[in-house]
Amino acid sequence: MNMKLRMGAILNCWTSLLLAALLFGSAGCGPAIRMVTEEPRPLLFVGSVTFGKLTKVDDSIHVPITMGEGPWQRNSGQFPTRVITNVRDRKIDMTICFSSSQGHAEHGSRLVLSEELTGEYEIFYLDPNGTRHSLGNLTF
Repeated sequence: MNMKLRMGAILNCWTSLLLAALLFGSAGCGPAIRMVTEEPRPLLFVGSVTFGKLTKVDDSIHVPITMGEGPWQRNSGQFPTRVITNVRDRKIDMTICFSSSQGHAEHGSRLVLSEELTGEYEIFYLDPNGTRHSLGNLTF
């Protein structure tokens, strides 16, 4: 019986080491932490959102985002990591995801859209609960 317990403990130890190596391997712990802790946040958490000058980068349009005085600034453990966008008709829904990792913070500060967009689009912030907040219009 003692031998079975010892083998179980060794197996648990190796499993833990393997899991740690996979999650926090050579690329550092940032991507693994982001993967585990990233979540979309409501506009109330973000604060206000304003848009900068559109720039064309390869096959897409990048729009810089500036976030206002939201609780995320007072919570030093949360950083914007990416922006989820959905374009349909002449409307753009966007949601900003936050994580405990700073590894991809630059991706959370811009919209990346298809270069096929032309004309004027209404833009909304989409909260995780489905509430939409109008942020104005963008012209491409």
